[in-house]
Amino acid sequence: MLQSKQISKVLTQGLQEVPAGYESTVLERSPLGISLLSPEGHPLATVTNESALKQAEISADSLRVHGLIGYQHMEQHPDQSWALCEIDPRLQLMVSRVATAQPRYLVVYYHSGFPRAAAKLKLDNMTQVLAKGLEGY
Repeated sequence: MLQSKQISKVLTQGLQEVPAGYESTVLERSPLGISLLSPEGHPLATVTNESALKQAEISADSLRVHGLIGYQHMEQHPDQSWALCEIDPRLQLMVSRVATAQPRYLVVYYHSGFPRAAAKLKLDNMTQVLAKGLEGY
């Protein structure tokens, strides 16, 4: 069973940069933030990459609001285990249902310059760790 600090640690690991080209920006190497949402869509834990947010000119609060879009999409499509949502030309998010007694939702927010495949890989890995660690909740 994961504790609050362990959940934050898992989410923080998801912010680690991916290898990229020499001239790439932080927006192309790291997600902007990651949130774990409750079954009702409320943020339980959120971690952000402050330098990426500053460079993208996006606030952490706006990420939390955009997380609701991902949550609503998953609620409207209960047959989907994950989804990609384009918020605007700069901001995208991927959301996944974390399989627990009461489903939670994991949201990865990223700039359009960040590789989608890397975002999906991070989403899948964290979803798997959280599902195992939150069993019984």
